Amino acid sequence: MRKCDYISSFKNGLRQLVLILEPLAWACKCLESSKATAGNVYLFWLAVLATYKQLFMDNNDVDGLQLPKDVVDQICRIINAHLKELTTGPGKSVYLSTFFLDPHLSPLILRWATTDIFSGYIKSPIFK
Repeated sequence: MRKCDYISSFKNGLRQLVLILEPLAWACKCLESSKATAGNVYLFWLAVLATYKQLFMDNNDVDGLQLPKDVVDQICRIINAHLKELTTGPGKSVYLSTFFLDPHLSPLILRWATTDIFSGYIKSPIFK
């Protein structure tokens, strides 16, 4: 391999890493606000799931991640495990409850009521 190929491979790997970590970084940054509520935790988690779903649907596009199926599946398993940890178990329903009870989020909830975004768990839809 030539030096140029190594640089190109490194740039591509770095781009993939940034695209994978960016949704989580944005959610963490937003949740650091002093005005963030427990309902916002669930809202930002939904935003992260939606972003990953879009990334994985566009995986094979020219501008997509270009990740192999096993890597996408592994990322999905990790995300789903963290979602399950956040939402199931004793005392964990606080995020979902405050999300639905927040009057500022009511218009969003009504608009999303007909979509499958509340299913939560993501799959790798591009490899079916």
